[in-house]
Amino acid sequence: MLFRGTTRGAAAVRRAFTAKTFSTTVASLQEASPPLKANGRPKTRGGQNRNKHNPDRKFQPPHPQLVQISSQLSLIVEQGETAEALELLGKSVEFLRQIPEVSARALVKQFAEIGNTLLVKASSANSTTSPFEVLNALTQHGVSHISHYLAVMQYAVAKGQFDEAFAVWVQYKEAVQANADVNVFLKTHPYSNNDIVRTTYLTYVMSCISKAIVPEYKTALSVLQVDALPEANHMRNFMKTHSALVPKGGAISMDAVSSVIRKLNVSALDPNDGKLYLEAERAATDGKFAAVDRILDSILASDKPVAETTMVRFMNLYAVRGQRYVKALEIFNTLLQSGIKPTAPTFNAAIMTLAKFAKQPVEARVAKVQEILKTMESLEVAPNKDTYASLIELYAVARKFDEVDKLYASVNKTQVVRDAYVASMVARGDLPKAARVLQTMIAEDDYVPNARVFNKFIQHHIANREYDQAAKSLNALYECGGSPDVATYTMTIDLLFKSSRRNGATPDFGLIVKTLEEMSQHGLPNNIYTLTAILDGLLKNGTDLEAARAIWKYMQLTLKYTPTKTTYTTMISGELDFGDTARAEALFAEMLARAEFHKQASDWNLMIVGFVKKGDAARAQEYFTRMQQAGEKDVKQRPNHYTFGFMMRDAIRREDWAAVSDMLAVYVAYRLPLAVPQILTILGNLDATKVAFPQEVKDILAQESSARYANRKLAL
Repeated sequence: MLFRGTTRGAAAVRRAFTAKTFSTTVASLQEASPPLKANGRPKTRGGQNRNKHNPDRKFQPPHPQLVQISSQLSLIVEQGETAEALELLGKSVEFLRQIPEVSARALVKQFAEIGNTLLVKASSANSTTSPFEVLNALTQHGVSHISHYLAVMQYAVAKGQFDEAFAVWVQYKEAVQANADVNVFLKTHPYSNNDIVRTTYLTYVMSCISKAIVPEYKTALSVLQVDALPEANHMRNFMKTHSALVPKGGAISMDAVSSVIRKLNVSALDPNDGKLYLEAERAATDGKFAAVDRILDSILASDKPVAETTMVRFMNLYAVRGQRYVKALEIFNTLLQSGIKPTAPTFNAAIMTLAKFAKQPVEARVAKVQEILKTMESLEVAPNKDTYASLIELYAVARKFDEVDKLYASVNKTQVVRDAYVASMVARGDLPKAARVLQTMIAEDDYVPNARVFNKFIQHHIANREYDQAAKSLNALYECGGSPDVATYTMTIDLLFKSSRRNGATPDFGLIVKTLEEMSQHGLPNNIYTLTAILDGLLKNGTDLEAARAIWKYMQLTLKYTPTKTTYTTMISGELDFGDTARAEALFAEMLARAEFHKQASDWNLMIVGFVKKGDAARAQEYFTRMQQAGEKDVKQRPNHYTFGFMMRDAIRREDWAAVSDMLAVYVAYRLPLAVPQILTILGNLDATKVAFPQEVKDILAQESSARYANRKLAL
């Protein structure tokens, strides 16, 4: 069904994406991207964002007399006395207000910088006019700007004058209410507005600490006149940026203030509020697990009891969405130590986590699950269908198929248990038996298989390049009345690209669009994994780089998806192989800056191989050097034998024997294994008269030579 139709080419996807699936056209996204600077940021043309909030508004130059008077006043402010400058400012504003063409907005805008200069002069030690007097004058004349109130508040806080800072906050709020026509300059500058609220919050907390008063959540909300207090981590970053506001030591140090803010924010928190979990779920969908960590930390810091169901939901979130199995098991251990008697869902989440935790040795996982089962028995918690399904999955991963069969024969054959059993047969590679059992279940029972069961078949066939069989499994899902899920559609798109490449054909973009539209009709939105599969297909063999770039923009600008690490590496690889290396480097820099990504040697190898393929040895060496520097701080980012293999083969191709000798010396210094087939092949083909062999290399070559001789003798 999904493989019928004619190839319409890459242009078809650009036309079809304008239909039901996407709300904007790829064509509009494919407009030429701004050229990149060396730092990876796009260059912008002067004035291109002007009036972006109101494109119909035409630029109106300020009135000539406003410009002339404000320019003269600026010189007087810089050179003269503050008191004299304030008097002239009042007369200037009074005169300018008589001119009908000079609006109140224009006055505030033109005098903003003059006010800031006056405040800086008033803050100096030898000034006879205080910043408070300057602010009062600016407010009185109706030319006060949010930056003026913020500057004076922070001046007061830095001097420990908290009551005066509060007075400025009140003055600011009154000015906002009294000057509706110039509010654009008082409260709609997002950065300044956030800063003045954070400064007020900081003032409240520091004032309470200085007076030995316990701050209260409701009082803080009332003072700030907001619905929710600024987040604790945002306040911590704000204090670091504005370090002059907080004393370096004593009772009002940054750590002390941060601690009070954290407790205050958590005090009103309902740890079991569904909104918190939804916020965490959205962050997890975007791959922002640092945000998920902060939400969980807030929940655990609450004085109120955390429900078991809340903890289980976070366990599943970490294990299923983020593959962060260690964190999921930490939550399980926290639950066990909390004194709460866990129910079956908690144990099921732990068993499911262990079943998927591929980096841990399977025998250790099985042993841990046996401990969990004993704990369940001791607490008289009965296993349920989900327990059995997770056990079947784990035993299948462990290749303990006798245990799978024994367990399946002894338990109630619920839907989820049967799904797990069929999937286990796919895992053991017995697809004919799995298909027969599945057909029997469908024929004899009221059983509609879950999409995940067919996904196992499809995944197996794609991994073995059996694309026709994968298509049959996909069609079988439809025929038996099953409903595909997002993973099914993602694999379908992957299958379309791979089968086309196998046949040497251009992918049928019409079918890809049809698949995406089917997703939409079934209420399944495109997620980051689906779009990553499309990117991968478009970038393999350079199928359509421009379409891939358009989808990359669409993901971030329209869907607001945060790319996963796989999405980044897919796009970087495509740009290196078929596109612009400057774009690849900018994307790589973005990826490195993402704190939630675990960096490793393969990330750097991607860039090194890309430049080696381009024949740019200097850039490859530059990334190798940076990789070494990163490896000094994080051993996982150290060059591995693959890195040295790439670099040495390139140096050999260029006949740069000095570089080969240097690489060998560094390789030995890193104590990396020499008896690796890839490295041995390189070493065996080197000419000792051209390359300096370290003693360790000579020894391993001698051992390999002896072993080959012994093997030949044994064969004779």
